Amino acid sequence: MYWKVQKLGPEQLLRSYGIHILLAVSVIVNGVLWLSLPKTNKMSSETKQSIDVFVRQVTTHLLDSWRRHLVLKETAPGYAQVCTEAHL
Repeated sequence: MYWKVQKLGPEQLLRSYGIHILLAVSVIVNGVLWLSLPKTNKMSSETKQSIDVFVRQVTTHLLDSWRRHLVLKETAPGYAQVCTEAHL
């Protein structure tokens, strides 16, 4: 039995390897951006404090919403069914 030789066109190559090409381009661009960063990249203490406050608020919000979700899930019968129907 012989193998059939296929002619690959650009469209078929993009379908097969498109995500690999995008990943390679992304890595190259990020490498260039990282190499071109200025060496003195210092933040002020004011900026560090505001970022720290923001991160703590987001983390607290995520943990509280997850905790609320678990409590509702345990206490309300049929909660999972109602939630999945609401998201459909």
